[in-house]
Amino acid sequence: MKVRTYFLVLFFSLFLFVPHISLALDRFETITTEQMKQLHDERAAGKTDFILVNTLDEIVFSHSSIPGSVNIPWHKAEDLQGRLGKIKSKLIITYGEGAGDVSAYKTAVAVKKLEYENIKMYKGGLEEWKKAGHTLDAAKPLPEYEVEFISAEDLLKELQEADSRDCTDWRNNPLITILDLRTENFLELKYPIFHIKTKCQKLTMLSEHLSDSHHRNKIPNKGQVVTLTERGVRDADVIRYLSAHGYTNIVGLKSGIQGWIQLDFSLKTRK
Repeated sequence: MKVRTYFLVLFFSLFLFVPHISLALDRFETITTEQMKQLHDERAAGKTDFILVNTLDEIVFSHSSIPGSVNIPWHKAEDLQGRLGKIKSKLIITYGEGAGDVSAYKTAVAVKKLEYENIKMYKGGLEEWKKAGHTLDAAKPLPEYEVEFISAEDLLKELQEADSRDCTDWRNNPLITILDLRTENFLELKYPIFHIKTKCQKLTMLSEHLSDSHHRNKIPNKGQVVTLTERGVRDADVIRYLSAHGYTNIVGLKSGIQGWIQLDFSLKTRK
């Protein structure tokens, strides 16, 4: 079991979370918060120009972004490349939630595939920008809501109990629903996508789908709904967004699928 855990953690580390030591992955120069602020001020003064790309889903971008950003999630880069302009040598800076979020890297890879040549990443993202006291834009602020997270250990116990009851209560309402908000592996689809092994209901959608009532109405308002992301970084904003639509039964899985994998809990894969 320990060998499997080591392999899984190593796999995710190499292919998702530390691209600078990965196997033949693209490398991008990173900039600090101080450098980002200087560039931001110089652009405002007309001394330089670059494209600042918020790589998060639209509902998060509308809630919080560095002023002057354009929104290009990695999986939409090809469709939204018009926002990058035609000058392939122009500086493009990508950023996401913060150091634990890989969306800035994903978008940088996608933009490079479109033959843009000068790409950097602001790894500190929204988290460090806000911590430094710099202003953020909020076109559609999310409501204040106390977001809760469940540990992998506690979720395992609850799933085991729910599985023993066929995952429904006496009224046939779901006891637990896993709301999987992950995208496919951004390297190659041949790599397996790991899933929590349970008989309970699982819904798969992107965060952006939640703005569509057709998708949103698939989420039950009975029982407990647990959001699942790569590392649990994006969950808070998603849960706050859903709270504005009347959902009060949603919690996030702490540390996402990584937390589950590191504890060597039951998994299955989809090829």
